[in-house]
Amino acid sequence: EADGLATTVLGVDELLVVVSPRHAWASKSEPVTAADLASTPLVSRESGSGTRRTLELALGIDPALMAEPAAQLSSTGAIRAAIAGGVGPGVISSLLVEDDLRAGRLVTVSAAVDLRRPFRAVWSAGLSAGAQDLLAVIAALQHSPDSAPR
Repeated sequence: EADGLATTVLGVDELLVVVSPRHAWASKSEPVTAADLASTPLVSRESGSGTRRTLELALGIDPALMAEPAAQLSSTGAIRAAIAGGVGPGVISSLLVEDDLRAGRLVTVSAAVDLRRPFRAVWSAGLSAGAQDLLAVIAALQHSPDSAPR
């Protein structure tokens, strides 16, 4: 590992393309493409955020060639509200929009790009026994049949 750091994947987060139920993409039958996402002003995180970087890498183009964001926000609540209010589509963690999807405030749109990202634990040498035990429990939960996504 780099510079004396160790890492392990704790899980996988799936980013979703979400829109207001009134947005044209809400009834789209074909998946949105990388070109669609790159050319559409999105409600997005600030430059440098993990979510935005995952999207940029998934699209496989120079971020400078993407459309200017419809809104660039640093809080998840503001992003969810802006998307639900019709400011534009957005890409956000499935873990953060469960309530909005259930309540019908947001709708998922199928995407033709892989928007998954690993969640990692990173530490320097000398991980305590308690921390090692915690990582072992998390790893066991990952592989448990009861831990399948809902």
